[in-house]
Amino acid sequence: MTELLIWTSPRDVVVWAPDATAAGTVRATLETAGLRWWPVQIYGVPRAAATSLDIGVDADNCLRALLAAGYTFAWHPSQAPENRSPMRFGFDVAPAAE
Repeated sequence: MTELLIWTSPRDVVVWAPDATAAGTVRATLETAGLRWWPVQIYGVPRAAATSLDIGVDADNCLRALLAAGYTFAWHPSQAPENRSPMRFGFDVAPAAE
């Protein structure tokens, strides 16, 4: 399946798909599981490949649904290096491709 990039902050967990079409599949997977997602805007510009999963339990449920659907995860290159770890959220997260 597709590798998704993860970016986290205290206020959001975002997954980045390879493109907008793949992001549509991610969003459909979440909706089928009965979970919510939000569009992402950075500096007011929509990011079609990015999907916000909220934080806390909501983000955890979304990530687990995506994992169950066969997705894998890697750190987004813009994630602060000190906030990357090989295991996060209870599953493996690959290093960021720089």
